[in-house]
Amino acid sequence: EMRRLKTIIFATIICISIYYQKEIYFSNINSDSIKVESFKGLETNFYFEPLSLIGSSTNLGLKTFSYPLYIGFFNEKAMVQNWSLTTRIGLLNYINGVSDYNIIDDSITGNKSYSFDYSKYLVMYSVQLSIGMEPRYYFNYKDRVLAGKSKLNSGLFISCPLSLSVPLLQTPIPKLNYGWYPSSFNIRGILTPEFGYRKALSDKWFIEGSLGLSLTADYIFYSTSPYFTRVKAATELKIKAAYILK
Repeated sequence: EMRRLKTIIFATIICISIYYQKEIYFSNINSDSIKVESFKGLETNFYFEPLSLIGSSTNLGLKTFSYPLYIGFFNEKAMVQNWSLTTRIGLLNYINGVSDYNIIDDSITGNKSYSFDYSKYLVMYSVQLSIGMEPRYYFNYKDRVLAGKSKLNSGLFISCPLSLSVPLLQTPIPKLNYGWYPSSFNIRGILTPEFGYRKALSDKWFIEGSLGLSLTADYIFYSTSPYFTRVKAATELKIKAAYILK
């Protein structure tokens, strides 16, 4: 019994010592020196518009869908205590589809009409080059550092990523007159104010989830004259995973 009591007392003293060493360490940290981590790595994300999961319609009556998957390299750089700036470059991989259709000629009027088959889709895979930057603010970062919960900048954040992308290749769809290369060159800009949460899984991996409002516009270069499309606004859910290359 005496040996067991000595063991308990010794273990208690060790735990108390470690606790106070930790308290002393954090109390000596200059709060002005605390700022988010800087690192670089590989990331992939999938995002979608919740309201478009059942398919959207065009003016012609075509139903469409689009599933984008981004894979690329990022560099998150600490700016001040709670702010970081991320730059990135990568590839946007899209699977797009439009409902199949047939063109019906009216022999009497000479007009043409469309007959849509909503059970079938004309599917195309396309690749775009994307570059971007993202200012980000992390909430309560100092408190998370003192609590030991700030690994890989884990926590709640708000950000406003801006990306520009250009088309590279696509699988042909003869029925839509789509070849391997886009018929026109365009630059797409997307600005997405968002709110999200990052969770570190280890020293090398983290995952994120965010909800935002995406604002999208295209600058299209035709042979006649280039023009800007209208800005499209949509809610956006994003799921991301990243691997750190420190």
